[in-house]
Amino acid sequence: MEFARHALERCAEYGRTPTDVGEAVLADHHRRERNQDGADWKLSAGGTVIVYDWPASGDPLTARVVSLWPAR
Repeated sequence: MEFARHALERCAEYGRTPTDVGEAVLADHHRRERNQDGADWKLSAGGTVIVYDWPASGDPLTARVVSLWPAR
C-alpha cells in the first residue's frame, strides 16, 4: 500500500492511521466504485471516504491512497 503525501496529511487530520486506511481498502476493495475525479476508485468504509488508484506503480498488487475525508 502506498500513500500520497496528501493522504498521509488527511490521515493525521482525521485521526486515522495509514494502517487502518490500508486495511479498509484491502477488506472492502470488492465494494469500490469508479471515482469521477482524480483517483481511479472510491470507497466508503468505517465512516471515511477513501479515494485510491489501483493498480499503482505498474503493480497489480499495489494500491495508492490519494485522499480521504469523513463520510457524510
